[in-house]
Amino acid sequence: MAHGILACNSQPVMGVDGLPLGSLMLCFDEARMPTAWEYQLADFGTQVASIVFERDRSHLTLRASEAKYRTLFESIDEGFCICEMLFDSNGKPIDYRFVEVNPVFGRLTGLQQATGKTARELVPDLEDYWFEIYGRVVLTGEPIRFEAHSPAMNNRWFDVNAFGVDEPQSHKFAILFTNISDRKQTEARLRENEARLLIALETAKLGSWQLDLVTGVLDSSDQCKANFGLPPEAELSYQRLLELIHPDDRQHVQQTVAQAIANQIDYDAEYPTIWLDGSIHWMIARGRTIYGSNGQPLRMIGVTLDITERKQVEEALRQSEQQLRLASEGPNLGLWHWDVQTDTLTWTDRCKANTFRLRIKQY
Repeated sequence: MAHGILACNSQPVMGVDGLPLGSLMLCFDEARMPTAWEYQLADFGTQVASIVFERDRSHLTLRASEAKYRTLFESIDEGFCICEMLFDSNGKPIDYRFVEVNPVFGRLTGLQQATGKTARELVPDLEDYWFEIYGRVVLTGEPIRFEAHSPAMNNRWFDVNAFGVDEPQSHKFAILFTNISDRKQTEARLRENEARLLIALETAKLGSWQLDLVTGVLDSSDQCKANFGLPPEAELSYQRLLELIHPDDRQHVQQTVAQAIANQIDYDAEYPTIWLDGSIHWMIARGRTIYGSNGQPLRMIGVTLDITERKQVEEALRQSEQQLRLASEGPNLGLWHWDVQTDTLTWTDRCKANTFRLRIKQY
């Protein structure tokens, strides 16, 4: 080879994953084969280059990962924080320090500028169970999800996910949580309303029912079954209910239900029923249809009331009035009624005739 011309030998540089990262070039001032020592030198250089390339690639990957983490950390709607559990000399969890919190943490908890402070510094009377729960997470490494109420934090409710992070000896854990106070308050009001409704239904002996208009399944309360003469354990399907209605009124009741659904009006019916012992009882049933967003009828909910006693009183009164009318007409007796409060005097035709000697229907 002419003087001044270099001869080069290329060695590939491989990454730790076996993939090529580049190459290392050995150059000589004359054409010859490398010595064993030069091969060792090239191999060492290859290893160094591989380490450097891997370090740079790891740094780039880490920076990209940290950027993604930071974006997620700052954009999620849930509260998120990383904390360090603090123990006393006996190993009992007594407090925890907020190492890092995301932007919505303060809005969900009401705790401002929490980073670097401990829970007891921010909420001196914070309930002990928070420290007990998080202490178990740190000591056992087992994650936990739970709902808890904190009177000390302005009666807030939280849905919490807690799990350990980093090495166990760091005593660090993370909390991912949402404020569910509004949901809990709504649930409490709903329970109160249901309790009041149940008291009202039981006091008035109203039976409640719900008919699924898609599946035809009927759900009914024990009082509703009792209104049809059935025990609490009895099955009361919609078909069975129709069978308990007097045959003369069965078709009319079905038509009334169909019309209420079609015309989007309340269902209101009064009909006789036949109990298992053959006795006749009278029922009032009222209901309202629930429709879907497309106008499809989904279900009908309502109440029933046994009005047999009222019907019996009305019938007894009607018979009494009829007997009184027949009795008064027989011996030519006239009847009158004076309402003292309104100073109103009511006369029967016979009374007018007897008193003023007028012909019946003349006055």
